[in-house]
Amino acid sequence: MSKYDELKRLAADLPAPWITDADEQNTWHPKIRYAGDDGEFCGPVAEVYSNLNLAASDPRMHLQMKQIARFIAAANPAAILELIAENERLTSGTSRLSAKLSRQIVRNRQAFHLIDEMKNAWISVEDRLPQERQAVLAYCIGSESVGVAWLHADGQWLIPEPQALGADCITHWMALPSAPVIAEGAA
Repeated sequence: MSKYDELKRLAADLPAPWITDADEQNTWHPKIRYAGDDGEFCGPVAEVYSNLNLAASDPRMHLQMKQIARFIAAANPAAILELIAENERLTSGTSRLSAKLSRQIVRNRQAFHLIDEMKNAWISVEDRLPQERQAVLAYCIGSESVGVAWLHADGQWLIPEPQALGADCITHWMALPSAPVIAEGAA
């Protein structure tokens, strides 16, 4: 059981809200009690004593005890349950944002990968050859020209005429982009 679950369980079993008599004039040991429906003192919760090394007549001791009593009264079960609920809401929201951010990071990485692929879309014929009879853009180092070519089953490049490519100078190739999608009825 988590600390929050334990606090929720304990707080649910206690009456709330709590009030204190710390603001009354002659309170030597402030008391914390739970409030009745009319806001008056009901059952006791705690009484504050000081173990400070101050004389009993020292006003700082009484001030300290009153501050402790106010804090304890403010940290009543209802306040604890509200804080836990707010923490759970924020944690849940953080988890959703974290998941959304993770998905966006994956999409960004994919987009960057595609951009890198597009930048480096030229494939060396030494690294890999296209599939047989796959139309590709081919780069000829001798003429520094680009044209359409196919790789024949015998490993020879087929180049339609008239292009300035020579079959023996192709060093790189790139897949052709997909054909455009034309809307029906468009000319």
